[in-house]
Formats: sequence, structure tokens, C-alpha cells
Amino acid sequence: MEVNEVLNAGRGVVVNPPANVGDALDTLLGIYIEHSLHYLSKEMWRQAMAISTQLPDSPFGQAYTALDRALTEQIRSPGYRR
Repeated sequence: MEVNEVLNAGRGVVVNPPANVGDALDTLLGIYIEHSLHYLSKEMWRQAMAISTQLPDSPFGQAYTALDRALTEQIRSPGYRR
């Protein structure tokens, strides 16, 4: 559920980005960070990232990698460029 929430929140920036690329990236990254800290503390995220790198083939590792790819694609999307 939180994956869809963060992607949907970022989609609004992609559809109607600020004119300045730096502002657009700052806004997107701020959304990503705010959403991530809404669900887990910094310490829990550290553990989650460690698990995903130590066990990349685990269900969690695969889900984390998929989210990372989706966020990267959102930033790279053609709708984002002006």
C-alpha cells in the first residue's frame, strides 16, 4: 500500500513539475523521504536496507529493489522533463 502511495504522490510532481529541475528533484525526494519516515523510523529503514542488500533474493529484498526501480523510473519519466 505504501508503495502505491509514494508513487502516486510523486506522480503529481511528474505531471506538473516545477520549472527548475533542482526544485523538481528536491520536491520528489522530499516526498519520498516524508512517506518513508511516515511508515518506519530511521533505524528501521537502516535495518530494512541492510536486509535488502544482504538477502536480495528474499521477498523483502525483491520488493525493496522493485520499489527502488519504480522510484528511479518515476524520476526518469518523460513527463518529468521540461
